[in-house]
Amino acid sequence: KQNMLTKLFVSKPAAFLPLQQACAFSYRPRQQVIKNWSILKGDVVEVLTGRYKKSQGKVLNVDRKRNQVVVQGVNMKFMQVEDEEMQRRKKTVQREFPLHVSNVSLIDPESGTPTRITWGYLEDGSKV
Repeated sequence: KQNMLTKLFVSKPAAFLPLQQACAFSYRPRQQVIKNWSILKGDVVEVLTGRYKKSQGKVLNVDRKRNQVVVQGVNMKFMQVEDEEMQRRKKTVQREFPLHVSNVSLIDPESGTPTRITWGYLEDGSKV
């Protein structure tokens, strides 16, 4: 039996299909971009969920388009890269991969506990 998706590709040209069916394997809806970022490069954060829960680290990189942050020593995965000495074809390296910004929170420098950040305005109208 043929898959319904392959029947659609065979029977109709891609120009007449809806976008999700025409790009069935490459379509990914965009995430809403966060406007006010409270986590910046160099901040100390704590991971709230997942395998590295309750581990702390420094933010190395912030990807605002994908709402992701790279934390030092957290979410380590192995990756194969080209060997610089050309002795082998590939070399296995362990590096940090990004986490979603909702899975981390800032650390209060005085108490050392994770905190929630809220934006507000003072009486004179300046943003805090």
